[in-house]
Amino acid sequence: MLSQAFPWFGKLDLKGRMAAQAAAAASEAYAAAERDVIVQVKTAYYGLGYVDAAVAIAEEERSLLAHYERLAEDRYASGQGLQQAVIKIQAELTKIVDRLLMLRGQRASLAARLNTLLDAPPDAAGPPEVAVGRSQQKRIARAAQEHMRKLKSRPASYRFDTVSVSWEEQKGLQVRLIKDAFKG
Repeated sequence: MLSQAFPWFGKLDLKGRMAAQAAAAASEAYAAAERDVIVQVKTAYYGLGYVDAAVAIAEEERSLLAHYERLAEDRYASGQGLQQAVIKIQAELTKIVDRLLMLRGQRASLAARLNTLLDAPPDAAGPPEVAVGRSQQKRIARAAQEHMRKLKSRPASYRFDTVSVSWEEQKGLQVRLIKDAFKG
């Protein structure tokens, strides 16, 4: 005798709603992670802007102090100034040089952090806008397929969005979402 068990009334509907809620939760988790990465990129980029401005100010300050040092040395050499004035200016110059070294170290650290967030080598030079290469596309596609396998979901197709980050002199930091950067 053959028999087949039928699901209880409403059981399939309930499973469907559970799957829809799980998909919505995964979508929200993805959106939260995306926002988090954007915040980290913006923070690193604005940090770079701050450090670059601080370096420019310190360089200008060093230039002015070097000029004042020459003036103080000339006054001291002519007998009109004090050696104490020259020593004070030299001490300030040393502080500025130390601050410049610290700021340049911070800049290197921030640039490496930004490059890492953008999936570029930490020591990559040039603008922070990074294109997604073919090897990166394959890696991302494999990770997405693994994620979908874990969710026990097999979509017919999927898309990948990327973020472009650049700095424009008039507009400042530009973060742009590129939808459908490449197809899976």
